[in-house]
Amino acid sequence: MERRGILFIMIDGMGSLPVRDGKTEWEITKTPNLDALAKRGVYGLMNPIGPGITPGSDTSHLNIFGYDPHIYYPGRGPLEALGAGIKLMEGDVAFRANLATVNRNMVVVDRRAGRIESADAARIAKSIERIEIDGLEFTFTHTVEHRGVVVVRGKGITASVGDTDPHEEGREVVQPEITAENERMARAIGKYTIEVYKRLSKHKLNKGRKLPANVVLLRGAGMYREVETFQKRFGMSACCIAGGALYKGIGRYIGMDVINVKGATATFDTDLAAKARAALKCLEKYDFVFLHIKAMDSQGHDGNVEKRIEMIKRIDRMVGMLADTKAVIVVTGDHSTPPTKRMHSFEPVPILISNVEARGYGINKFCEVECAWGELGTINGSAVVPMLLAYAGRTEKYGT
Repeated sequence: MERRGILFIMIDGMGSLPVRDGKTEWEITKTPNLDALAKRGVYGLMNPIGPGITPGSDTSHLNIFGYDPHIYYPGRGPLEALGAGIKLMEGDVAFRANLATVNRNMVVVDRRAGRIESADAARIAKSIERIEIDGLEFTFTHTVEHRGVVVVRGKGITASVGDTDPHEEGREVVQPEITAENERMARAIGKYTIEVYKRLSKHKLNKGRKLPANVVLLRGAGMYREVETFQKRFGMSACCIAGGALYKGIGRYIGMDVINVKGATATFDTDLAAKARAALKCLEKYDFVFLHIKAMDSQGHDGNVEKRIEMIKRIDRMVGMLADTKAVIVVTGDHSTPPTKRMHSFEPVPILISNVEARGYGINKFCEVECAWGELGTINGSAVVPMLLAYAGRTEKYGT
């Protein structure tokens, strides 16, 4: 068999439940290009991690790309840090971080500091870029709006600390619980929070703000370690095209090159055409191209059926731009985000693998219901890459 490239289109939060007349958004939206892809390949349903398991985006991506999250999941913090372009060292502990507003009693007034604008947040963040506490270095890197990443570096640190973020307004900033394992780290985090509050409270940009960005809330601690690269594991050079930091971080974590595309915003207004053009160009250089689309998930969390329908139409038009490639094309999702639930859910997602020889199962519509009758049946996310290697002519016969 000819060895071919693979284009992997991951639609975040793809799966759904009935939203109108007993049908999902995928059932009621015309998708001629996706339907054509399904007719040129195999299809089915996929449990990203396993039956009955509600996946996070981070753990599901790792499992689908062949990295068992029970073994390789480093926590959300390191993935966000890598996605922000931060170079981590083995043993660093990273947190997701929010600039937030607290009162004098350290009670959270606003977890996002009034949705502070990125330019102001970046200027304020300069005063806390590097802080040393008890021999540990705390580095704050601003990303966008109120968001950032905190990396802790030093001897004797651990990721076994809870969040300082109480995850709701009206509650005090959480003091890390001290254990024998984390005592040094937990005490340093407590001191760090106070030091940040002191510095930010004095910042001139906070003086006139109704909701000053005067504290940093931490969550999602994880310790970074290097893992075997995707290329070494599967023999394929790989790249990632994504707008969101998490997905860039996942790509970097497993050794993919991250391709930055102008207009790739990870929002509803993302430029899918630009992503498609970049993917076609990348297929000339890379064996495996991972193209991530975020907005379906966001609109699922918002319960916005109409915007999910519009996004499906836009995705289908993007797929039309990719129809002439000879690469194996995969379309699936990392989890379901039904707008009726407004959260991640355990229902399996559709999957198709196109531009391959296949038995005809008479699919008319690419959707959850019709995919259930396909050749693939219902598979686990961990089975996807091994199947793609076979369909792309990249495996050898097992035995004689």
